[in-house]
Amino acid sequence: LKYPGVVPRSFTGPALLAIPTRLLSWILYPLTQISARASTVEFLSRVTLLSLNLHAFHHLAAATDLAVSGPVGSYALLITASQFHLPFYMSRTLANTFALVFVTHGYAYWFEGWVDRAVVCLVFATAVLRCDTVILLACVGCVLLLTGRLTFRRAMGVGGVCD
Repeated sequence: LKYPGVVPRSFTGPALLAIPTRLLSWILYPLTQISARASTVEFLSRVTLLSLNLHAFHHLAAATDLAVSGPVGSYALLITASQFHLPFYMSRTLANTFALVFVTHGYAYWFEGWVDRAVVCLVFATAVLRCDTVILLACVGCVLLLTGRLTFRRAMGVGGVCD
């Protein structure tokens, strides 16, 4: 047997995606026989993941607009939407796109000043979904520690919530 892709770090990303997908399938069941077609369930799960990613990017754009007192985040959102690569992959059920939701929210929380939420999002994305996000976590963590917005003791406590 040959596996055609990257081996996922854990089942947590798909399990988290299954919750809203299942709720939507229950709502849409009277309209269509969703469970009868695998392609419909896949489409619904990809639309759900796309919606979660779009929400995360909207959150980041709004947080950026507030942080810099101007429409910088909105312009960044327009530039991102006009490119092919990221909007195409936002609905793909890969470990990268599951982590993208949490990393994007983490950056938005950081810009809003919610340091604890930012650390929880980034640690969760790193420890559970995608270990290569440790580079982002390290950069953000160093900035937070060096600027005094986060102490080492608090970082261990907040980061330990995800383990």
